[in-house]
Amino acid sequence: MQVFKQKNSTMNFKQLADSIYLIPVLLDHFSKPTDITTAILKEYDINERKVEEFRKVKSLLTYHLNTVRNWQPDYPLLRQGLSEYFDAYMKHTFKNIGFTNKEWEVLDYGCGSGKYGLQFHELNPQSHVYFLDRDHDQGYLVNYIRCDFEKQPMWYMGYLKRFDCVIMSELLHCKDFVTQQYLITSAYEILAPKGKLVVIENADYCMAYRIARLKDNTNINIVHADLLKTLTFDFFNQIDQTQVLNHNIVVYEKI
Repeated sequence: MQVFKQKNSTMNFKQLADSIYLIPVLLDHFSKPTDITTAILKEYDINERKVEEFRKVKSLLTYHLNTVRNWQPDYPLLRQGLSEYFDAYMKHTFKNIGFTNKEWEVLDYGCGSGKYGLQFHELNPQSHVYFLDRDHDQGYLVNYIRCDFEKQPMWYMGYLKRFDCVIMSELLHCKDFVTQQYLITSAYEILAPKGKLVVIENADYCMAYRIARLKDNTNINIVHADLLKTLTFDFFNQIDQTQVLNHNIVVYEKI
């Protein structure tokens, strides 16, 4: 499994997504490689190993292409692309940050389809993973807490100091600053001493663009690698940071 550090990667997703010319070439190369597509990718220093990496998140590239062509973001396609990303990379990321063989109580906060929590549990079968979100259409998720935290902001009072780890994946980017700070504060309250808060966000402006288009609001407060620094992680120590493709993973420990 190749983990790309953005500072060392010749071609990253920001550059790729910005290239109207390159995305269709790469997608064409997936289905029918030709001498022409090979030559173009070589010009951009994309070898077959990198092609295989991009193939794992094909729907994200298709989403970008459709957005550029139609200016009509397709949210289900975006979610499919993120699901491909989760499937391809998150178990490796948990291994990379040492989250294996744990016997933890874990909350996947704002879990969506629960991909992060499920992959954590695959690596840590002795852990108990809980999932929290306002909707529950996935029958495969057990230990599900149905809660709309924006309407039930004190929900966490029943879980004080309960969890050894809280996973907050692709959640902060689409919330306003006050809600972002609430999420961090509530995570602190439900974490046990020395508990770990894992924040995972897309690290470039492309996610900001997607969300802004979906909400038809270009002024939405977007979290990315730099803006994470503007949030107040009081009473946490940052203990790890890594990047997989275009996603920034930061691990904080409760003081």
